[in-house]
Amino acid sequence: MAKNDLTTGERINWKNFAICFLVSLGQIAFGYPASIIGTTLGEPSFLIYMSILNAETGELTTSGNQLIGAMSGVFQAGAVLGVLFASWVMDRYGRKAGMIYCAVFSLVGGALLCGSINVAMFIVARFLAGIGSWGFLAVTPTYCAELAPPKHRGFFVGMNGINIALGYGLASYMGMAFFYAPYGEAQWRGPLGIALLWPFMMLIIIALPFVPESPRFLLMRGRIEEAREVTMRLHSVKGDPDQEFARAEFYQMSKQTEFDRTLDPSWMEMFRRPSYRKRTFMAMGFAFIGQSTAVLVINNYGPLQYAALGFETEDQLRLQCGWISVGVIFNAVGALLMDKFGRRPLMLFGVFGCCVCLIIEAAMVGAFAEGPNAGENKVGLAFGVVAFYAFLAVYSVGIDVCGVVWYSEVL
Repeated sequence: MAKNDLTTGERINWKNFAICFLVSLGQIAFGYPASIIGTTLGEPSFLIYMSILNAETGELTTSGNQLIGAMSGVFQAGAVLGVLFASWVMDRYGRKAGMIYCAVFSLVGGALLCGSINVAMFIVARFLAGIGSWGFLAVTPTYCAELAPPKHRGFFVGMNGINIALGYGLASYMGMAFFYAPYGEAQWRGPLGIALLWPFMMLIIIALPFVPESPRFLLMRGRIEEAREVTMRLHSVKGDPDQEFARAEFYQMSKQTEFDRTLDPSWMEMFRRPSYRKRTFMAMGFAFIGQSTAVLVINNYGPLQYAALGFETEDQLRLQCGWISVGVIFNAVGALLMDKFGRRPLMLFGVFGCCVCLIIEAAMVGAFAEGPNAGENKVGLAFGVVAFYAFLAVYSVGIDVCGVVWYSEVL
């Protein structure tokens, strides 16, 4: 490829960027409901309403810890079904249909959460919300990866990571804001109700006339002229009068689709074919490592962990807001660095950095938050908070934002 072609390929079609940005906002519909449980469990009014906390003694009931674990974990259980079915809907009906599927489950689950009158209803609603919310985690990065130009794929798809963190942040900010509401149900129903805004927003975005179906999906369905029109519109750039870059992108997509049609795309083939199996295990392995860093434990139980470090309810919520804000900033840093330094160096940095931060955190908790002198060493307790913040910084740069890009590229 000539030097001029390389320069052309590095330019950004801002219409393409705007579409990928709007679709990446779907990650707020994942991040917000995934994170809101943390501040919800930090509200005494919620715990008392659900009979998890004894109002007179201020202590958890005998089944309190089990119910808290169920409320948190069932969301991830819904994720298993959500991701599997979202993938099937995407392949059969299109990427936009996949987003509609996620939005519907998110709205139903979110409405039931906001209106829950007992623990059982809340747990069922969390399961349904998990189906829709986690589905977005699979759908929107796929869509963005299929529209993004190769030179900027890290940035375009990385916006999904930024919006995941933004969703987490908004949940913490709303939890903090409603903490100052009059004591009662509004303190926790309000933030849960706000979760309905994000999937509704996605339905509006999908309906916008300039948001197209993925050209790769159109090619797989034999809708060649539609795919060509979308590709030329989204990959045309100024300074390329013959639009050679857009033509080259469409040619590459077409040839790849011709080859893909000769392959067996079944679930069994993912594990039966050696090349598929290797990539599948690589993607699953890194996703497993990312979740094994305990990021969701820290997020969901953040206020409870800050309580163990000796902080009162208001300070717990403030620290949770600060922690989430770190994620928003460093996801953006990772998205900007990825196309320059590559995926692998940042991923290694993220994994080893998280390990170091968790070792420090465990040492601080063991030394200063437990035992007969617990809570006396304020410097040690503060350093425990710093370790949490440093953890999220390296996780955001090396695992969160890199993961959503790397999964789509390796597969």
